[in-house]
Amino acid sequence: MMKSKTQLAIDNGRTIYTNNVFNNDTYKHNLLKLSSNKKLGKFIVKGRHINKPMYSLSLEERKTCPKSCFHWKTCYGNNMPFAHRFEGNNKLMLRLENEIKLLSKKHEHGILIRLHVVGDFFSVKYVRFWKKLLGIYTNISIFGYTARTPFSPIGKEIVKLRNENWDNFSVRFSNSVMELSANSENLLGGKKGLICPEQLDKTKNCSNCGLCWNKNIDNIIFKTH
Repeated sequence: MMKSKTQLAIDNGRTIYTNNVFNNDTYKHNLLKLSSNKKLGKFIVKGRHINKPMYSLSLEERKTCPKSCFHWKTCYGNNMPFAHRFEGNNKLMLRLENEIKLLSKKHEHGILIRLHVVGDFFSVKYVRFWKKLLGIYTNISIFGYTARTPFSPIGKEIVKLRNENWDNFSVRFSNSVMELSANSENLLGGKKGLICPEQLDKTKNCSNCGLCWNKNIDNIIFKTH
């Protein structure tokens, strides 16, 4: 029996939408996109990031992710056929560094980046790259989630960076007992938390909420898509 496109992507550790994975050498547009995602919103309206524009970055799901991810088969990216994804490599970091430099000058008040709408931290070097950038461009902040375990080499670097600089590196561990996590409702294991208000129709989007980058909220619960 011929395998489905989805099953082939799962088996090969790739996105379903390989035509939407772009080469960092030849891509003619900015990798960091001013958000057009209704769930993210465009400008932050509350909290410490108020009035900052929201940018986003997507890498290729599965290829940059740990196979231990609980959503390896049911990835959010399976339903994102139009998202532009980028390869995780040294060229990515070179291009991002140039873009961050320009954005930092353009938005003196700062920007917030939703890092890895799909995709994940793919190396220790890549985490340290963000540490370097956040140290240079202090008006740049990021938030997001990682499926890396806190005790893996990449996870340890993430823990170290967010402990040093949570205000600018608000990255939660997905489906983890680690503090400051984000868990699917069917994978809680007894851990309590707040359900994402957007999923309860209590807020319009991330820009109107801010819970995920609030250090006082230990666990965000997401309903299964």
